[in-house]
Amino acid sequence: MKTAWYVDFFARDYARLYSFEPERSAREAAFVRRALELRPGARVLDLCCGRGRHLRELQAVGIDLHLDSLRGLPAACAEMRFLPLRSGALDAVVSLFSSFGYLESDGEDVRVLREIARVLRPGGGVLLDLLNREHALAGFVPSVQRVEEDGTLVVEQRRFDALTGRLTTSFVLVSPSGERIDSAGHSLRLYTLTELARMLAAAGLRLTRVYGGFEGEDYALESVRMIAVARVT
Repeated sequence: MKTAWYVDFFARDYARLYSFEPERSAREAAFVRRALELRPGARVLDLCCGRGRHLRELQAVGIDLHLDSLRGLPAACAEMRFLPLRSGALDAVVSLFSSFGYLESDGEDVRVLREIARVLRPGGGVLLDLLNREHALAGFVPSVQRVEEDGTLVVEQRRFDALTGRLTTSFVLVSPSGERIDSAGHSLRLYTLTELARMLAAAGLRLTRVYGGFEGEDYALESVRMIAVARVT
């Protein structure tokens, strides 16, 4: 049986395609704490925490599918559709760097939101950091490339399916020595703000604020990010 793309991509290719300075992670975590009004000692879950770059600053526990990435971290290997937590256990849940939208259908994403609502206490909050669909499509180009510091050429090949609303990105990496590596990449459901608000409501969550970036700027069509904050109704 074929595994989901996110199982293979994050186990094999993610780390060589994406890297983040510690200062960036610290700034993002500080914004999250302000946006969710987190108090010291708040019980926070970082959903799809990866290698845990936000865990320390958020004083959070993490959940991710990739056990090897979690060693030594306050985290568990689990599926985000089936959180191993009791109902009402948390003050906040965060989902950063577009990790919401990976799953196979809108229905599965709603299942995730319902799980988030279940594990939050009354009045608890969730922050979803998503790629802004309006910006992504307004400046859409099918292919872009960059050169990494070590001289590796990275070519991104993009395709958007208007019917499903999914942006699929594959990668070709060429090292300075000429070695080529192909990655099937990732597939992300890009939601409009209208769609996201309806899904949150269906899960028992009320949208309270939307930001356009980690500096706390207001959301606009030209914003690169769409950062939604919602509360348990």
